[in-house]
Amino acid sequence: MEIISIKYLIFVLIFLLVFQLITPNLRQYWTFSFSLFFYGSISYILLVTLLISIIFNYWITFTQYKLKKWYAIIFNLLLLFSFKLNPSTYLVPIGVSFFTFQALSFVFDNKEKDQVPLINFANYLAFFPQLIAGPIESYSNLGKQLAHLKSIKKHNLFPGVALILKGLVIKFVIANRCGIIVDSFFDNISKFDGWMLILSNLLFTMQILLDFSGYCLIAGGFAKLLGINLSKNFFQPYLSTSLSEFWKRWHTTLHIWFKKYVFKSIINRLGFWKSAGIVFFLSSLWHGVKLNFIIWGLICVLFLLLDKFFIQNNFKSKKIKWITTLSMIFISWIPFRISNPSDFIELFHLKWGTNHIYSMLSDHSYVLRTDFINNLSSTCEYAGVNLGITYLDFYVLAISLFTFCSYSVLLKNKKTNSFYSSILLFVIFCFLGFDNSTPFIYFQF
Repeated sequence: MEIISIKYLIFVLIFLLVFQLITPNLRQYWTFSFSLFFYGSISYILLVTLLISIIFNYWITFTQYKLKKWYAIIFNLLLLFSFKLNPSTYLVPIGVSFFTFQALSFVFDNKEKDQVPLINFANYLAFFPQLIAGPIESYSNLGKQLAHLKSIKKHNLFPGVALILKGLVIKFVIANRCGIIVDSFFDNISKFDGWMLILSNLLFTMQILLDFSGYCLIAGGFAKLLGINLSKNFFQPYLSTSLSEFWKRWHTTLHIWFKKYVFKSIINRLGFWKSAGIVFFLSSLWHGVKLNFIIWGLICVLFLLLDKFFIQNNFKSKKIKWITTLSMIFISWIPFRISNPSDFIELFHLKWGTNHIYSMLSDHSYVLRTDFINNLSSTCEYAGVNLGITYLDFYVLAISLFTFCSYSVLLKNKKTNSFYSSILLFVIFCFLGFDNSTPFIYFQF
């Protein structure tokens, strides 16, 4: 079942209706049953994997084995990498990385005397809104909320709906349109030039943020309807003035997990840089056992070294620090997006002539000045290659990106009325939502 589909919406509405009608002591079981149904609709193999993970991690947590934490680590890593190493499409590891890390955090944090009912742990690991792409929650936050499920309250209704609609808008209005141009370039790198690399990677820089944060907003919105507060996963990371600050504000729950369970346990023995290198290496493997992710992790460590010892010590201006930080982030996303090792070589063969960029600008100038209406349904081209996006969608993308960035910078501390914002977001989604069947980027992790 696709998470963004009419079928999913209907089933969620049924879930909420039954949830509201049944007695409080049945709500945990109903939530768990629906979570299993939802995950099983994606893949029976994934459902069996989730059930095995629930049973094993619950059992190992409350056993008396002295090395039980190592058993848990070995089991969960084997479970995770059995999917990561298998290229079969039916074994795409949707959600496995996320619930595996949650399971490990439960094993690490729980003491033998803190007995937890099996249904509480099962709900914590399988909670359907955030099951497939996070955020990665601790049991002390999510598990304890799921243990005391209450009826749906009016004061949670509009805030929850507003979060869902905001996530839908930034995914379907902006991120999906970014993805069309990004895919056109990275699927045929040799047909373009260096200027298209810059444009495409700029759009990917926005796509990955909006795509992932959009899912987290949708998950947070559904959870909010049930009175559950999920952890915030993004804190305007592209406004950071250092890479250390960026990693604290980007995919925050994963950062906290690695810092708590890996970095702090090895830093006293290995020092900062060896520990940071290990964390980024493990993070690259968490995203996938591929060369591009390994290169991405290496670049992140090198840039962190440059930033910490040179940029932060030699530049006082926050604007300069912000520009250099954003530039390093921008460069690091290139290997993250590339899927084939041969494409790295193609990047170095890209030409930097101005003919194609001038031609594209001339095309848009003609459309805007001369024949705007008649050309809106025509598709944009670059270097004679069809980009697969119409002029109308291109302009919607440009305006929405400008609006989003302006809003993020100028209105970041202002609160809006959730009722009126819900109506506005619903109207925007209805008229400008664009579905090119692009799955959420982090579903593959």
